[in-house]
Amino acid sequence: MTPEELLSQTYFGNTILAYTEALGIVLLSIIVGKIVYYFINQYLKALFKKTEAKLDDLLIDALEEPLVVFIFTWGLYIGLHTLAIPPSIEPFAEGVITAMIVMTVAWLLLRIINIGVKEYLVPFSRKTDSSLDDQLIPIFSKGLKAVVIVVSLLVTLSNFGVDITALIAGLGIGGLAVALASKDTVENMFGAFAILLDKPFMVNDRITVDGVTGDVLEVGLRSTRILTLENTEMYMPNSRIVTSKIENITRPSRHIATVETLSLTYETPQAKLREAISIVKEVLSKTDGVYGGYAPTVAFTDFGASSLNILVKYWVNDYLDKSVVLDRVNQTIKERFEGAGIAFAYPTQKVILSK
Repeated sequence: MTPEELLSQTYFGNTILAYTEALGIVLLSIIVGKIVYYFINQYLKALFKKTEAKLDDLLIDALEEPLVVFIFTWGLYIGLHTLAIPPSIEPFAEGVITAMIVMTVAWLLLRIINIGVKEYLVPFSRKTDSSLDDQLIPIFSKGLKAVVIVVSLLVTLSNFGVDITALIAGLGIGGLAVALASKDTVENMFGAFAILLDKPFMVNDRITVDGVTGDVLEVGLRSTRILTLENTEMYMPNSRIVTSKIENITRPSRHIATVETLSLTYETPQAKLREAISIVKEVLSKTDGVYGGYAPTVAFTDFGASSLNILVKYWVNDYLDKSVVLDRVNQTIKERFEGAGIAFAYPTQKVILSK
């Protein structure tokens, strides 16, 4: 049998020559892909590195491998169409080629998302004061990737003849049931984004919300984790936080005011009352931890039911030291009052009997 006769032999509706041509096209596409890959790495990248823009370098990095796969897929498509394909197999073969193209495009988009998050979103979030966006960036990235994957799968199924309209409708009914069942979860997710946008507090801030005071440890999609002053962890739903009054103790500075009332007996002479006010001012000026940026308020403000009341308001350097500084101030005031013969009042009631 001559070579011409051998190449003209027919198997499954195609000659050996046709199979050889199809295989040659596929091999040629592989070679072209390798040449393109070599050209990109040896020449194109070096050319783009000379430019000031960084975006073109990143896009080339994302494009090079998917482009090689796309060239191979295109060669496979052309080679396939040089053959006589039975009608029963042709739709499946077309679907496989289309699926490869769709998945290659999805792969490219996923690489672009990774680069965008790593090179732009993460550096931007590091420049902000809030660490909440650092926690939400991975969630945003995964959500975007999930959308790309789901869309690519739906397109692939559609090319294989699956009625995605009916599939989406079925998912819609199931999704409605899930949405109704997870209403609170959705509200908490929106609450997390509201916290990110409004920034009423940041991680490590001390806040008071819904009667609870503590330090913010983490803001999740569902809840915010707070370390209470009792050293317990409390998980408060985000939907509850965004609808509550929030007091941020850390802002606008770490200074915090403290207000108390000193009650003296009605038997205290006027001179001793003035001396008491002077003693308190002196104590506040000399006690470590009292913030001197604001003048304290020490004033006789009230004739109480059983006492003469002196209002004392001053600022502490750091809210974490409030109790310690308060103890120093109060103990020193009590010691100085005892030495000066100034008596504190306590609730009393005088009963006058008449005959």
